[in-house]
Amino acid sequence: VQTCALPIFMNRFLPLVLLAPLLVGAATPATDPYLWLEDIEGPRALDQVKAWNAETDALLTKDPHYEADRMRAKAILDDEAQIADPDAVIGDRVLNLWRDAKNPRGLWRVSPLDAYVAGKPQWTTLIDVDALGKREGKSWVWHGARCLEPSYTRCLVSLSPGGTDADTVREFDVAAREFVHGGFALPDAQQSADWVDADTLLVATDWGPGSMARSGRPRIAKLWKRGTPLSAATTVVEAPESVTSVGTIGFVDAAKRWPVVRVGTSFFQSDYWVRGADGRFAKLPLPPQADIADVIDGRAIVRFNKAA
Repeated sequence: VQTCALPIFMNRFLPLVLLAPLLVGAATPATDPYLWLEDIEGPRALDQVKAWNAETDALLTKDPHYEADRMRAKAILDDEAQIADPDAVIGDRVLNLWRDAKNPRGLWRVSPLDAYVAGKPQWTTLIDVDALGKREGKSWVWHGARCLEPSYTRCLVSLSPGGTDADTVREFDVAAREFVHGGFALPDAQQSADWVDADTLLVATDWGPGSMARSGRPRIAKLWKRGTPLSAATTVVEAPESVTSVGTIGFVDAAKRWPVVRVGTSFFQSDYWVRGADGRFAKLPLPPQADIADVIDGRAIVRFNKAA
């Protein structure tokens, strides 16, 4: 683990040497018989995945131990004696998503921190995901929430229809325990969003034709101002279609927020772009195998996946 000063790295660049093996006499096939799988939303690819899933399901369910193992796993998940792990600590409060037999989709709830530490949490339900789904006619699955410090009164809540990779994002008022009427809202898509400030979001989503990578995930990040249509958001980072994805992160350093765009150049490699004091995003000269774990005192805590 190493640290780096974010403001300094915005003005310095590290050389990167790429080594490639020399292939001699390698034959290139005239056609790829599986090229149709690249069309990840195409009907043929989707039908093939359904067929593979059915084969796997049939193989698992015919095992004589399957049903007993399934019931045992369900009993463990439904056990009301399970520990209520904190999903996040927001100031003097603890957030938790609680699932059991009565609430399979979960209760998103909050307790005073001191009561939780004392072993006697006082839970208040913020969102009953099961009830919300019934009310809105959706099979909502919880995808998390990102709350804005230091008051933590506004959160971006992500809910997936049926548990797919795609989700919706809506602004939630913790004090009122309801979604904000006319607040930030993103339609169903494979996407990520995080706070820049109380009136600005950093968003990577499906912006329309040509805006997604070949992986089916976003490749463009934009800044979206409150009170403006999503179509008016301004581009800050645009990556080529070959990337795996573009995502948004908000690192908090004491009272300072560092909006960051992560560009997945491959499954295990990434580039990071950070917003500077002038509002522009600059690429950090980190090795592609590095991941930013957090920011402390203006320095990025960097984890190297392998020797750079």
